[in-house]
Amino acid sequence: MGRKTIISVIFSLFLIQLFYTCKKDSVNNKQVQPPPVITVTGIKPDAGKHGDTIIITGTHFNLNAADDTVKFNGKTGVVQKATADTLFVIVPLGAGSGVVTVNGITVSGPPFSYTPVAIVSTFAGGAAGYLDGPDSLAKFTDPDAICFDPQGNMYVDDGDYRIRKIAGGMVSTLAGDGGSGYVNGPDSVAEFFFATGIAADAHGNVFVADDEADRLREISAGMVSTYAGTGAIGNQNGPVSTAQFYDPVSLAFDAQDNLYVVEGDDLRKISSSGIVTAFAGPTTIGIGSFMDGPDTTARFNNPIGLALDGQGNVYVADDNNKRIRKITPSGLVSTFAGTGIQGFKDGPADSAQFYLLNGVAVDTQGNVYVTDWHCIRKITPGGVVSLFTGTYTPGFADGPAATALFHFPVGLAFDAVGNLYVADANNTRIRKITFE
Repeated sequence: MGRKTIISVIFSLFLIQLFYTCKKDSVNNKQVQPPPVITVTGIKPDAGKHGDTIIITGTHFNLNAADDTVKFNGKTGVVQKATADTLFVIVPLGAGSGVVTVNGITVSGPPFSYTPVAIVSTFAGGAAGYLDGPDSLAKFTDPDAICFDPQGNMYVDDGDYRIRKIAGGMVSTLAGDGGSGYVNGPDSVAEFFFATGIAADAHGNVFVADDEADRLREISAGMVSTYAGTGAIGNQNGPVSTAQFYDPVSLAFDAQDNLYVVEGDDLRKISSSGIVTAFAGPTTIGIGSFMDGPDTTARFNNPIGLALDGQGNVYVADDNNKRIRKITPSGLVSTFAGTGIQGFKDGPADSAQFYLLNGVAVDTQGNVYVTDWHCIRKITPGGVVSLFTGTYTPGFADGPAATALFHFPVGLAFDAVGNLYVADANNTRIRKITFE
């Protein structure tokens, strides 16, 4: 074979190899081509709560709904139906507001705004009685007022003349031997005459409104003592050691450790240095009526529950007047909600009606919650009253706020992370409401 022939053969083999290589690369390139790019063009509506269905529009979605993954801040929603350009998705519980992803692709445009759903559960208690121990086994007689200390421990004014403590999933007795009376001393032998209100200061000391004893009691370092009041019925101001009270029922501290006291038909204020002054309402006992206005010219009629917001405003459940009253730090009293007519009516605060008011709590957004007969009502900062949870008839049921039932809820308190707790007196339980 000549040299030219050999070169010709080699060149032919090269061309054949090149042909098959190009063909193979072409096939391979076809096999590794990426799938069509998913795009998302809209979410409607862009706000909702758990269980709502939203519609996501875009391109190149999987036709099999099970193959599409939609997440709301990491929480996976349920894709009910899918087409190439539309997904129907159920919002998951606790979705949160912000980023939505579809099959790993972050949705551009306005973020999804999630409306938390309130879920009611039993935090402690069940059968009526007296029993310390794990919160699921513990027993309460008639839980009334509740509060938290700065460490997150809960304190409960129970109807068996004891103050109970709930911490780390365990219920214990903080003070009281179960007898009705006025006895100071070690917490295990101390007695309360008729405790109705409770509050903790910035140092974790617990204060109790001992209604029938006309005194405020303090529980600190395992000892119960009298903090304020002489036991004589009256309306005398001055140092806590000589001040007089008339049926103190509720207590609350402000951010400066001033203690507010609801009693009889007025409110008193005790400074952190221990000086009692008139805050709102008459300066003499036994004047129950209704009037808004500056501090001691205002009138109340059986005020019972109170709470403060972040600006130092005081909200009072003025039961016999069937109104929620608001008192500014300077002492100006106004009607926050209610007409004075007994009833159950939601809507604008100036036309809403309340039936049997008791406890009050305020969240960090300025919403005011009040216990009203067998339910909890909510009043927005803009002055709209609505049924938050429970109904107007008694019962017991945990679950979504819309279907939960209560039997004479009394005290309310928020914890540090925004969960709402309820002393559900006739169900002998402490209920917990989370916003998920």
